[in-house]
Amino acid sequence: MATLKRLLDAARTRLVECPEGERDAVAEALQRELFIQLAAFLQKNPDAAAELQALVDGADSAEEARGDRTSVHHNTNSQVVISGGGISTGGSIVYRAPGGEK
Repeated sequence: MATLKRLLDAARTRLVECPEGERDAVAEALQRELFIQLAAFLQKNPDAAAELQALVDGADSAEEARGDRTSVHHNTNSQVVISGGGISTGGSIVYRAPGGEK
């Protein structure tokens, strides 16, 4: 399983690091390559199928439970507004940094 994980991690890195204009073609090529490698892996390790299915099922439920995540870094002199839906304030949003006004 460690070899399979390394293959998936390498494929993900290739996809993420490729130019955006090439991403669809790279994704298709990776999908074909990984499908062939997965088939070969399962032929050699048929007992791993149940473990892989459990991982897939666990990933599906973790994805549903996780919800949206937002990470904001290195934003100085700016405001970040995060909403789970529409924002309607009828005016403006005002934010004052801590210690900014007495």
